[in-house]
Amino acid sequence: MFEVAATGVVSTETVIAGFILAAAGASVAYAATLRWPRLWSARRRMIRSRRVELAAEEAVFDSPAFDPATVKAAAAELHAAVIAAWSADDRRRLRDLLSPELFGEWSRRLDDLRRRRYTNPLRRRGRLRLRYVGLVNRTGDDEDQVVVHVRARMDDAIYDHRGRIVFRDTDDSGRHTHSEYWTLGRRDGRWVLVSVETEQEGAHHLTAPIVPSPWADDRLHDFATLERATTITVPPASLAEIVPLEFTGDLRLAALDLAGFDGRYDPDVLEAAARRTVAAWAEAIDGNHGPLIALAGRQTVEALLYPTSRRHRLVIRGPRLQRLRIVSLRPRARPPMMTVEATISARCYLEDRHTGAITGGSRNRDSTFTVFWQLHLNNDAKTPWRIASIARPAPRRGSVLYRFTIGLACEILRVLFPGRRSFL
Repeated sequence: MFEVAATGVVSTETVIAGFILAAAGASVAYAATLRWPRLWSARRRMIRSRRVELAAEEAVFDSPAFDPATVKAAAAELHAAVIAAWSADDRRRLRDLLSPELFGEWSRRLDDLRRRRYTNPLRRRGRLRLRYVGLVNRTGDDEDQVVVHVRARMDDAIYDHRGRIVFRDTDDSGRHTHSEYWTLGRRDGRWVLVSVETEQEGAHHLTAPIVPSPWADDRLHDFATLERATTITVPPASLAEIVPLEFTGDLRLAALDLAGFDGRYDPDVLEAAARRTVAAWAEAIDGNHGPLIALAGRQTVEALLYPTSRRHRLVIRGPRLQRLRIVSLRPRARPPMMTVEATISARCYLEDRHTGAITGGSRNRDSTFTVFWQLHLNNDAKTPWRIASIARPAPRRGSVLYRFTIGLACEILRVLFPGRRSFL
């Protein structure tokens, strides 16, 4: 009897110990699952930072401003100055610290806080962690940029006019860890803040090209393609005499045939122009609108940046041109024109410009969308094809319901419903 009882007691203790170990193992596994993405991102940033700081040794010969110590000091100074100016609603100081486009967006949010009689004081807790993860050194200071990952624990609460905390959501405690990518640009010989992206939103910076000198510019190939295309041109009136009114069938082959007479019709030229447009579109989100206006015109830029209304803006981060397809080709039009379908992959979302709230899409995952652009042949050697408008895609044969007619509407729907592959 004693042996049986003893055996029973030992068996019970073993079972209890097994449950405890299993629970502890499950807890450790769950914690590791939650921390793994953060640890993996931190490792990627460390490796990237080493590559960028090594490339900065070359960039320093062109400008001392790219020195890692100088960049980190400027970023730390900017971080302290920006949070102080934001907390005090000091617009004059913010104007000196931010790019004009980012200042305009932040002013709208400060206006919304003031209208609601809210305040959003910021205070850093602990030390600021910085990593130098991006470098672009191009011809002229206006295009120079660096990217710094900024990590800081912050007191970031919104208060009403009575001093009570206004919680943003159920998980808001007023204390947050900001893990962000800050893009800095050159203005008047100093670094200013151009863009702020969250950790997942700005992950594309870890794979973006590093440009330590103007000769390493990733855009040089496209510039050379465009320049080579303009060396063989034919007046549109002369070309119209030997080509049909509009091509059908394989339009890429038709464009290649036309490129034998006029190099501007070469599909490689179209792809180079499209990549320039996509890059300018991303830059115009928080930065300079000038390059995109030069490629598309003010009216089309408005449609690309504010597709629904001026209250909401379409934000794209890290866009990549996946495919370019010619939909229609009309070399005898005046001016000659074609419609192209551009498939783009990016972090894409609609944002309320007053509150910063996301009304569609996601900052945390890539989405693929399609835009239709109508291109007009231009006499400018640097911009042979210019976006004249957002084009109307042709309806598919046999469609029961033609849900939309404008390529930009297709883009918006894909952003709002990223799980859908097609709406046509």
